[in-house]
Amino acid sequence: MKNIPLVSVFIPYYNDREYLKDSIESVLKQSYQNWELVLCNHASTDKSRELAHSYKDERIKHVDMPKNYGAGGGLVFKTMLDAAKGKYVKPFCADDFLYVDCLEKMVSFMEENPRVDFAFCDVTYVDEKGKSLNDSWFTARPDFSVKNKEIELLKLYRKGIQTLPYIGSIVCREVLMDIHYDPSLIMMFDMSIWLQLLLQGKKIAYIPEMLAAYRCHDNQISGEHQECIALRRSYFEKPVFHDFFAECENVDLIKKVFSDDKYSGKLHDKKDIPFIVYHTYFANSDYHAYFANSEELFYCYKLHELLDDETYRQHIIKEFGYDVDNYRGEYSLPRVNLSKNTPVEKGFFKTIKLKINSKRNSKLSFLELLFLLIRRIFHILTLSRFRHKKRKKYSL
Repeated sequence: MKNIPLVSVFIPYYNDREYLKDSIESVLKQSYQNWELVLCNHASTDKSRELAHSYKDERIKHVDMPKNYGAGGGLVFKTMLDAAKGKYVKPFCADDFLYVDCLEKMVSFMEENPRVDFAFCDVTYVDEKGKSLNDSWFTARPDFSVKNKEIELLKLYRKGIQTLPYIGSIVCREVLMDIHYDPSLIMMFDMSIWLQLLLQGKKIAYIPEMLAAYRCHDNQISGEHQECIALRRSYFEKPVFHDFFAECENVDLIKKVFSDDKYSGKLHDKKDIPFIVYHTYFANSDYHAYFANSEELFYCYKLHELLDDETYRQHIIKEFGYDVDNYRGEYSLPRVNLSKNTPVEKGFFKTIKLKINSKRNSKLSFLELLFLLIRRIFHILTLSRFRHKKRKKYSL
């Protein structure tokens, strides 16, 4: 047992030679020395692998993937987890670094709080050269609060809002063994881990100390130059991510998280959880402006599947008073919520456009019709395309 590392640090890398040295050496310099480092190369082409293998510490394990499966993907994480032996897992990234006392304080915290399954420390933001940007995750991240316990976090995750710093995490390896690692998730992969743990009733805690550094640079997956790619990935990952709620079997938990759905109060059987989840996302007007059309169609299809099963349809009618006419009625409702908290509302003209889209053509006012005419002329004159090219030029 003495040879089993107490904490396993995970660092996947793909063409990260520029920053990988700092990341690896930040682990080597830890004041706490009872660790193992799992370095996972997913087909780097910039000699990152040679750099990783240049470190001869016997506590370092090397894993090679046959191809690049994407940063933070399920296949990469599961491969590192299979190689790990530690009591705790410290997920990390190749372009970030740990402060010298990070592992010591995080492991001590977990040992002193045996009921905690996973915890998060604060993370400072640094620039490409590692210089502090005088800001941190706990203070700058929207919606983050150390007061956010399990239910509050689940309600945020229901909206697709991430508040937990991946590189600031430490997790009991045992609880990670019961997680499903979806290989298709990239942008929302770490969120899928925390969501599943929360849905399983695992306990979270926060360590109010700055113990790691998050490097901000253009080449990272969330950098400005990859913003469109990141948004596109998130666009298609959200339905998969939210499916974890439908797979939950804790009735009381789902009733709390989806308490605003008009049918949730009637939920008593775990087999009806998918109905509540899909109905909430599909029919709750608070989310129509938030979710993209493809997601709306996804939940429409999921409800359709439930209603297409005649036995289950009769069950839904009996338990919830919900039938095909309710489904069709909700589908015909305006799909936009113009409340001040709507995430997609940005500016006066955007608001007008959303309002018009929610109406039938026969009900548009004269001013709204005029707005559409002017907008059409604007496109005909190619001004919008010119502006797009200009923005593209300056974003390169």
